[in-house]
Amino acid sequence: MYFGIANWSAWVAGVTSEQELREWAKGSSLPATSEFPQVEFVPKMHRRRLSALAKMALSRAEQIPDYTQLPSVFCSRHGDLPKTLELLRDVGTAQPLSPTAFALSVHNAVSGQFGIYSGNQQPTTLISGGRDSFFIGLLEALLRMRSQQQTRMLYVYADMPLPVPYDRQADELQIPHAIALEITARGDYSLDYSAATGASTSDAWPLSLAFLRQWLVAGKNCEIEGQRHSWSVRHG
Repeated sequence: MYFGIANWSAWVAGVTSEQELREWAKGSSLPATSEFPQVEFVPKMHRRRLSALAKMALSRAEQIPDYTQLPSVFCSRHGDLPKTLELLRDVGTAQPLSPTAFALSVHNAVSGQFGIYSGNQQPTTLISGGRDSFFIGLLEALLRMRSQQQTRMLYVYADMPLPVPYDRQADELQIPHAIALEITARGDYSLDYSAATGASTSDAWPLSLAFLRQWLVAGKNCEIEGQRHSWSVRHG
């Protein structure tokens, strides 16, 4: 299945510039950060409602030209799990649940905020697919372009580190990050997949960052082992 990448943007633990991202991809360490990006298209009075996950995702989306006009696919393996955990703790202590907190904890909250604050009225899809989520989301974007005869699609992936106590179940490195791609229906990239070989380990990069690292260094071909599939992105 062929496609192109017209524009991209990434935020990885506070690193955003292309030069710094390329240095990280070649082996440089990431900074420890507690600061998350601001989202310019969200009114200031509403920015306080944005979670760290939403800030990462929306800040990358707004770096893509025509982000207000493109149909979109948003993807996250775990979603806004810290918000869900807060609600579960309230349930456990018999506290009333906040309707606002619940509305902002669901998996499609970030894409809903994107549509409301950016004015984008194009269709959007929300995806989560286990450890393979990044490529499942990319595949969804490609299939939507084909089935709906779209020429471009905005694809946004974001994930936060698992909060305690879920961090004990982590099977990949826990790094806050977000990636936005403007995907085109025509291009020299191809996406293929096959059954996984079972080679993934608990200290592996998230597939989203594994792709970004290989893509920034090699620029052409990426071979990445997921939980259920082995993924291949080739150029040319």
